[in-house]
Amino acid sequence: FVDSPLSLSSASLRRKMVRFGTVESRQYDTVVDDNPACENGPSVGLGWDYCDETDEEAAAETSSPISVHMYERNRPPRSRRRGTKMLQLTPETRFEMLKEAGIPAEEVEAAIKSANTIKQRRKETSAMMFAAPAHETLEKWVHRLKRTVHLKQSDSKQISKLWDKAQLQHAQHSVAAAKDRVQKTQRRSHAAVTA
Repeated sequence: FVDSPLSLSSASLRRKMVRFGTVESRQYDTVVDDNPACENGPSVGLGWDYCDETDEEAAAETSSPISVHMYERNRPPRSRRRGTKMLQLTPETRFEMLKEAGIPAEEVEAAIKSANTIKQRRKETSAMMFAAPAHETLEKWVHRLKRTVHLKQSDSKQISKLWDKAQLQHAQHSVAAAKDRVQKTQRRSHAAVTA
């Protein structure tokens, strides 16, 4: 593909510009979330719905559109902005926010339980990752053994049964090791929290 001189000159003449219009803030509904990154208590999220200008109470907390330049001029300097630690909410604050948003306690507890289940599954998956390379190596050796020896059909069935049994034992061992690691991690994190 070769550009013609005409297209190159017209492309170089065009200036690429980005323009920003206005900044508008909205107040969205507070919802309970099951984010597993939240260590203690419920996690808080933003709903899809937001308050429009017809709601007088919400309109007082929602800003009218202003230009980007005005927004940047009125924005506090970086040195005076809140850091990420200051933006983190305590579990008590999140519980209170959800209560004020009218979210039932049962829904909050269900979200906490869901987040804990997700955390547990992630730990188990992480613990099982070490076994994958060994499993692949074992499969390769069995395949090579079958190919090298040219096993008969009856021998192949017996090898298949032995292979299934070995896989089951390997999986049981891996699950036991993973549970042990998860329990050790939980004990360490519990000890760190209580310390």
